[in-house]
Amino acid sequence: MLIQWFIIGVETIILIIMITWMGIQEKENSHLAEQNENYANESESDKEAIGKLQADSEKMRKEIQALVKSRLPDLIPLTLDEVMEINEGIVKKFSFTLTGKKDKRVFEYKLILQNNTKTDIHVDLELLFFNRIGYQVASAKVGSGKSGVPAQEILEAGEIRSFESSFELQPDAEPEYLKIMTRH
Repeated sequence: MLIQWFIIGVETIILIIMITWMGIQEKENSHLAEQNENYANESESDKEAIGKLQADSEKMRKEIQALVKSRLPDLIPLTLDEVMEINEGIVKKFSFTLTGKKDKRVFEYKLILQNNTKTDIHVDLELLFFNRIGYQVASAKVGSGKSGVPAQEILEAGEIRSFESSFELQPDAEPEYLKIMTRH
């Protein structure tokens, strides 16, 4: 009988240990659930803050665009790696891409020109590139050399031709707008 009481005592101790352990586990689970809820709430508030910052940033970007557009109304927004329909004068299309390395960025452009007149035209264009706040960051000439001497580029009546070139920019200069000036 002593053995039976001993076994009952051991079983009771094991049962007490298991109940205590389950209580500790329940308390830990409750604490973890509370932490999880806190993290979820923080995550939601962080998402809301990020959303607000993104909306504010977009609003400011649009305000800057509007200010630049009011100051320089003839600017064309640039989109990298996309053919843009221009259809102004002899310029029909324009594309613009970035090549090179981080410390030596080269911007390449391609123009499609079309002469819809009945006479030949001397090609003499200047491309002006502006950053997001409207400061000119680069320029390129089509139809004349760097010194401004005409290169004798003639676009014949009815002719469609492409012109390609490139230029380097300072590391912090980001062209976002284009203005095409015809110099006849």
